[in-house]
Amino acid sequence: PPNRWPPMSEGDLVLAKRTFVTGQPGSGKTTLVMALVHALLERGVRCQGFYTQECREGGKRIGFDIVTIPSGERAPLARKNGPRNWPKVGSYSVDVASLEKYAVPTLVLPQPTPNSRAVEVVICDEVGRMELKSEKFKKAVRTLLKTDIPVLGTLTAARYGHRVAFCDWIREQDEVAVYNVTKSNRDETRASLLPLVCNAYSSLSAANAADGDGKKVSPSVGASVSPAPGMKRSHRKPSTLRGGRNDRSSRRRVQSSIKMKSNATRLSEVKVPSSGRRRSGPDDGWK
Repeated sequence: PPNRWPPMSEGDLVLAKRTFVTGQPGSGKTTLVMALVHALLERGVRCQGFYTQECREGGKRIGFDIVTIPSGERAPLARKNGPRNWPKVGSYSVDVASLEKYAVPTLVLPQPTPNSRAVEVVICDEVGRMELKSEKFKKAVRTLLKTDIPVLGTLTAARYGHRVAFCDWIREQDEVAVYNVTKSNRDETRASLLPLVCNAYSSLSAANAADGDGKKVSPSVGASVSPAPGMKRSHRKPSTLRGGRNDRSSRRRVQSSIKMKSNATRLSEVKVPSSGRRRSGPDDGWK
């Protein structure tokens, strides 16, 4: 059956079927999305997709990796001093073949079998300048946004005043909400989005499960929260502060240990900063 989206809102904060966050490097986009994914998987929502993570060697960043959900498989996305025939983004060379082998298939919905539930949420972190070097990636995203499946992801922000046309196209699609995350609002944004996302997707998961086995399933109910001050659905141009894909000297790594148990997908050991703690300095735990 088609996914039934429960429209949900809290004050000025409206959750769309396709929810994306954007922001400058170091603003916390990936950390926010992974906190949401962790909460969904704990509630039994079946997620599929990928996220990107720094790759370090000897304490220095040498590139970025793709980590798939739910398998936790890791593969290179970009490296410094890569082969000359790889497309370049800043000082990094993009491994398009690896991207298309590992990340792109996670954006393609598999056919459910009698012994498995359909994918209920697709995770895409991120639609960025590196990923957009692949035409197959762009085609997979276009196809995905034509389906009824909910999507949770991140979009690269404008840099030096230069916008990314493909990301602007995503903003213009139906049932898409894009939220700008900054260092000053990321804690409030997470506190507001978390219950909305969990309520909406858990309700959808419960409805799909009931359709599949004929049993009534009670969805998880999140806590009531107040919206983040000033947070609205936004189509405005994000800030054009300077920065690369991730300027910070270090960040807390999202763990990729993913376990399967009792036919329910679960992401374990996802470490995100506590909303009640704020730390200053470059190593603040946010990407």
